[in-house]
Amino acid sequence: IARYPTAATSLKIPAGTLQPGSRYSWRVRAIGPTGVVGQGAASFTTISEQDVSRRAEFAKALEELDPVPLSALRGDLDLRLGLLQEARQELEAALRLKPEDPAIQHALELVHAALAERTP
Repeated sequence: IARYPTAATSLKIPAGTLQPGSRYSWRVRAIGPTGVVGQGAASFTTISEQDVSRRAEFAKALEELDPVPLSALRGDLDLRLGLLQEARQELEAALRLKPEDPAIQHALELVHAALAERTP
């Protein structure tokens, strides 16, 4: 069990702490002058080394595509890997370039719904 006490609102985890393909859980407690004023917990799994490698190979193979399909495909891949923040960024980039595309809009809606499910 690693502990990272901080007064900051964000925390940078040291390199090498999280390993590919591993399951983790975290717990946060906000402590004020009267004691614990709030807390939360969640679990997550990191993607495997094989998925990291495949993702990089896929991205390299797509480099010659136009920006819209490239961002849309990366966003779809990241969504399938459970990398929701990355998927949101890629799909938002694609939507900025092609705002009327219903497939990109739908994929982004899926990402937003998945992110909402993760937020208590």
